[in-house]
Amino acid sequence: MLQKTLDVVSAKERAQKKLLQLQGVHAVGIGNKMIAGEYSGIVAIIVSVDKKIEAKLLDSDQLIPPEIDGFLTDVIARPRRGAVSDIFAFELGGERVKQECRVYSPLVGGCRIVSALPNGKFDGGTLGVVVMSRNNKPAILSNRHVLCGVENPVTGGRVHQPGNNPKIASTQEYPVATVTEFSSGYDAAVAELDAGISWTNFVLDIGPIQGTYDVQPADIPYRVRKRGAMTGVSDLVVTELNVSGVDCNNTPYTVNMQVKGPTGSYAQGDSGSVLVDDQYRIVGLLYQFWPQLDFAEAEPIDKVISALGVTIITNNSPTLYMVHRGRNDWRCHETENTNDRWNGDALIHPWDAYGLANAPGLCMYQTELFNMREASVGNHDTWCARFDGAWHDDARLAPTKDPSNFYGTTGAPGMAVYNGRLYCVHLDSRITTAHKLWCFTYDGLSYSDDVLLAPTGDPGNKYLASHPPSLVVFGGKLWCFYAYDYRMYCFTYDSNTNNWSQSSKLAPTSDPGNYYGSNATPAVVSYRNKLHCIHLGSDFNQSDDLWHFTYDGSNWSADEKIAPTSDPKNFSRGSYGPAAIVKDGKIYCYHEGSNQSGDIWYFSYDGTTWSSDIQMPPADYGTTFGPSVAFRPQFDASFNGGHNINSTDKTRSRIAACSDNSKLYLFWKSEDDSDTIIFSVSSDGSSWPAGKRINDHDKTVDSPAACFFNNQPYVFWRAHDDSGRLFFSTSTDGGATWSGGAPINDVDSSSTTPVACTFKNRLYLFFKARWSNDILGAYSTDGKTWQKSFKVSGADSTWSGPGACVFNNLFDNRILVFWKAADDSNKLHVISSNDGEYWGASNSINDYDKTSDSPSACARNGKLFLFWRPPDSTGTMYFSSKDNTGTKDWNQGRLIDPSQASPFSPTACVHNGRVYLFYKSNTDNSIFYTKEVKI
Repeated sequence: MLQKTLDVVSAKERAQKKLLQLQGVHAVGIGNKMIAGEYSGIVAIIVSVDKKIEAKLLDSDQLIPPEIDGFLTDVIARPRRGAVSDIFAFELGGERVKQECRVYSPLVGGCRIVSALPNGKFDGGTLGVVVMSRNNKPAILSNRHVLCGVENPVTGGRVHQPGNNPKIASTQEYPVATVTEFSSGYDAAVAELDAGISWTNFVLDIGPIQGTYDVQPADIPYRVRKRGAMTGVSDLVVTELNVSGVDCNNTPYTVNMQVKGPTGSYAQGDSGSVLVDDQYRIVGLLYQFWPQLDFAEAEPIDKVISALGVTIITNNSPTLYMVHRGRNDWRCHETENTNDRWNGDALIHPWDAYGLANAPGLCMYQTELFNMREASVGNHDTWCARFDGAWHDDARLAPTKDPSNFYGTTGAPGMAVYNGRLYCVHLDSRITTAHKLWCFTYDGLSYSDDVLLAPTGDPGNKYLASHPPSLVVFGGKLWCFYAYDYRMYCFTYDSNTNNWSQSSKLAPTSDPGNYYGSNATPAVVSYRNKLHCIHLGSDFNQSDDLWHFTYDGSNWSADEKIAPTSDPKNFSRGSYGPAAIVKDGKIYCYHEGSNQSGDIWYFSYDGTTWSSDIQMPPADYGTTFGPSVAFRPQFDASFNGGHNINSTDKTRSRIAACSDNSKLYLFWKSEDDSDTIIFSVSSDGSSWPAGKRINDHDKTVDSPAACFFNNQPYVFWRAHDDSGRLFFSTSTDGGATWSGGAPINDVDSSSTTPVACTFKNRLYLFFKARWSNDILGAYSTDGKTWQKSFKVSGADSTWSGPGACVFNNLFDNRILVFWKAADDSNKLHVISSNDGEYWGASNSINDYDKTSDSPSACARNGKLFLFWRPPDSTGTMYFSSKDNTGTKDWNQGRLIDPSQASPFSPTACVHNGRVYLFYKSNTDNSIFYTKEVKI
């Protein structure tokens, strides 16, 4: 009889020396015994051999015992580990890298980083997660070899996100942290974040980190996910712990945690990614892999925490989001959970609400929420709106290569992120009781063709469903659950083999003829190493009880009605399909109330106890069909609260601002009738001394403009007469003295305030022509002499002054000019150039945002921001953002803060990596500012 009380770790360590001396044995670890190719659930000592040899061919002293100190052994034949792994190399190439070379603000787990070492070398990999260092500062957790170098690791290196390609250029993009500590015993290190860098404890495509877990031998096989900068999300399994072995050169090694995954689960550049279980707990830190062996190695997170003295952060999570069709209407509603309380229900875009025919689908992918649904107009088109700080891009979906061939659907697709792609499985658009299932995918760049699904081995046997399906990832496969003919079915897809399985009618393993019944879309989640399915019963017309069953990888449980553990006869009841998500260590289930009441209810399950069913206030929330829920990643600026720069300075015009990241300069027209140009300089971005005149004689007719060029602040204005001439002044001593105003040239004039920016060693000034609505630009290469102006666009015009900014990222560098259209549409328009000479076609930023006057723009860490004031009487201010230089499809404008208002659009300026806005008060002439909130 096996001695279960004996410590398997001690047994393995006592036996490993002798085992490693046996013929062909090269590793000894702890795992789960395989029987007939399946995990048996029995903790065993795993012995790896070069090849299996029949016992009769071995001497008795070379036999591996079947049992050691009461624990079974399991002999596995596999190649030896190589002498050097491939994980340490750092290389770039292809569209995947271009996609990952983007800035994430806030910093987030799973993104690409590059460390510039003090010796001039570079190393790159993945930001695992943001932790709190032993100095109680937020810090990047990654591998020692990523942050400190492979050989002779050192601290003091600067970490950049996303970082440049060391093979292309020596400059690095966007420094965010400094390496402060590494572990000598584990491949782990931390880099404390610079002041002002925003961050979150979120891991891309996975969710918010909610703790840690120390995987035990009895847990194996233990399912986890990782998000690597090069391969995206992969589903892995912890297969062995405490492995001791000798490699192909007979050199000893020790591995604390070994994981396996499908082909393509790891690549160079994934180093530093964290392993996350289905309760959003970190269990390990990936550090190297062996392509020829299909497994990788990780440091257990508890050992990393102890060695570095770090703390895993669990209170900086993104919020939970819900979308649903409204109570008795055909429009899409939303609500958000903050501080464990749901905000009031609201229409998405109340002036142009999204329509939908059934329940919507909601899924988090990369930095966005995807809201997919069937159109409300009866044509069964699939529509998708994307949320990245604001809802935008609502459009009929079609393959990228065939944009007129729209996807059709009945109900929303089932969605899940699987091995780096967003998978969407949906019913066809025919009005029948038995629909065929189709699938399309999105890889972050393009949508695939829509494919009619069937088992790979039986392509004529198409999958049929009565209701929209649900998708979930479990055990390295994509699982699709659906109801058909009042029964529950499922099939799987394995990307490693590109195989769609046969569909199975589901029943408890112990009662295989007692099939699960259902008449609606189920909710399926992975939780505590099991699949959990919550579903409506099959007798919908007589009862609307909610049921629950599980699958542990081998066995299907009995199907049981759900009721509070404290009140077992008070069953939870619903209408249509529920939605479920894992949060704070529990499953939360949201559903419409019974009898199609239109009310929204929810309950939770902690693996043992079911809570009571709680009704969300019907006066605030209501639905037709079930809701959909997902975590909402926050990757956009947020502003709140205005601050007066001081108690003395006032103005009647817009404010100008510029920064060299050490000082922040403000300029404005005086409040009195002198019309002099006033300035103030702040060193900390929060306090400004009383303003002073730039000199004794220069005046302006309206607002000034400002810019840094050649390390000097420049201020521009329109002459204080009827000429409209454009003047400038500069300071060479940090604002102590200013040159007398000089015209930029002898010919150019304007009827509105200009805007200035620097681009490719030129100082640019953009303005509206004095005698027409043309948009003009002029530039200087020395800051003194100016070229005659040129038309930015031959086809466009404006009624107000333009706004401009310069955008940089690893693959693009261009200048952009924005303006208010010279017609009654008041739309915001934009045009761009990559050399300042040749300008492309202009576009409106989107179909709905409008401005009352000149917009303002800036770029921060590879993200574009545009600010304006709508043409209404409220004075409120809005902004939109974009993380690439395309001129189309900007996010819909977001209200900056309802408490902040101005008679002019705000002026934007980036100072020390954060966006600042300056504006005149809407109630008096005071000068206010607000800045990005740290997330």
